[in-house]
Amino acid sequence: MLRHHGRYEAIIRQAILLPAMRTAVVHPCSTETLRSAVELKEQGLVDPILVGPEHKIRAIADAAELSLAGIDIEPVEHSHAAAD
Repeated sequence: MLRHHGRYEAIIRQAILLPAMRTAVVHPCSTETLRSAVELKEQGLVDPILVGPEHKIRAIADAAELSLAGIDIEPVEHSHAAAD
């Protein structure tokens, strides 16, 4: 679950009123990073594009029971390619 911190609440309330920002998430190959991208999409804060090894991203999502529905993936071979 997305954790909100008191000092950011006002910013988050304002951001929710705006269209989701298209955001690249580079090499989201940890459960925490991938979960954050999914949750921020669900909150309407970002429209993520995941940049990394697609098979690895999908395996992490499956293991964590995260839906990648509606999230684009830009497949690259490894972390350095994702950063490029």
